[in-house]
Amino acid sequence: MSQGHTRDSHKIQIHLTAKCANNHVRERRSKTQQPQQLGVGVARGAEAAVHAVCRLVSNLPDDHVIVKLDFSDAFNCISQTSSDT
Repeated sequence: MSQGHTRDSHKIQIHLTAKCANNHVRERRSKTQQPQQLGVGVARGAEAAVHAVCRLVSNLPDDHVIVKLDFSDAFNCISQTSSDT
């Protein structure tokens, strides 16, 4: 077996292991984190958030503003290809 093939098999094994671990935890965590979070394991969670914000904005007094903060997940910002070497 070539070294490249072995490395690819190892990457696939890591990916599948991570996916299984994530699926195992996702359902339990989504139940404990509701209603604070709507993004993981919540059917139509983002849609519910959009509708709630639309209702809020439509009833917002003139002297109020809405601030949206966007925090990134640092794990997803790391290049997977650069860390493989």
